[in-house]
Amino acid sequence: TISLQISGNAYWKLCKDRLGRIVEIWWLPSHFVQPVYGEKNVIDEYRFRHQRGITDFSSDEILHVRFPSPLDMIGGIGDLQGTFYAAETNKRMEEWENALFTNFAVPDLMLIPEEDISEPQLKSLERSWMETYGTWRNRGKAAISPFKLKPERLSESVKDLQFPEGRKAILDQIAAGFGVPVPVILQDAAKY
Repeated sequence: TISLQISGNAYWKLCKDRLGRIVEIWWLPSHFVQPVYGEKNVIDEYRFRHQRGITDFSSDEILHVRFPSPLDMIGGIGDLQGTFYAAETNKRMEEWENALFTNFAVPDLMLIPEEDISEPQLKSLERSWMETYGTWRNRGKAAISPFKLKPERLSESVKDLQFPEGRKAILDQIAAGFGVPVPVILQDAAKY
């Protein structure tokens, strides 16, 4: 059950007697098992990594139970793995916002001088611009320049990225992955 929930795959090593009857079943941790695809059969054998090395089992020695996956016709996808993608997307959204708040990792616009200016003047303008407008606390200040500059928009604003809608979808995916209704999560979150 743990292997199925984590990776969507569970493997049992079937030990048989001389008559071919199953006499023992051993659980193999799914993160140590790798199916080896064959030419005649879909899977010829299963490779099991352990402390002493690698042991190969024929496909009739292993019972492979899996949760269906839209991404893999042979392997499965577990509840935790499915929610991991949603959590990872949420983490990337937060990293992007933090980078934007900290140092404008993705500038919204570029200022292009409409007249020739020297390298020292350009460096001075850049330094002055970053000191005055370069952090999230300075966002929204009016810009004044000693040079004639033409603004060129480079990126969409944060509100145009629709992160709130994306985060709601991520919450729905994670809650569904663990079988918890979203209102229960929101109710518990409101307590803190």
